[in-house]
Amino acid sequence: MLEPKLLGSFLNSMKNPFMYCDNDHMIRFMNKAALKHYKEGESLLGTSIFDCHNDISKEKILEIYNRFTKGENEICIGVFKGEKITVVAVYGNNEEIIGYFERFEKAE
Repeated sequence: MLEPKLLGSFLNSMKNPFMYCDNDHMIRFMNKAALKHYKEGESLLGTSIFDCHNDISKEKILEIYNRFTKGENEICIGVFKGEKITVVAVYGNNEEIIGYFERFEKAE
């Protein structure tokens, strides 16, 4: 298993923003690219993902999370400003959901 510091280094080497939320929808990790991408930056860490989304987006996040609890792994939420945004489930050792992350990629 990777040490947390090494894992953080891998994630920080990614050029695209990466944000992880736990099952309580709290933002627990943002790589360097995500810290630059979001104007609120580091102040988002430890806050609810719902604090920076409107009610419609909150409903969509909860719907995606519900789909993850039923076994789906990855859901593309769309393309914005030339970037494909995908939400990916994170499962623990016992196949239980432990959170999710948002991944950005250049749209092709």
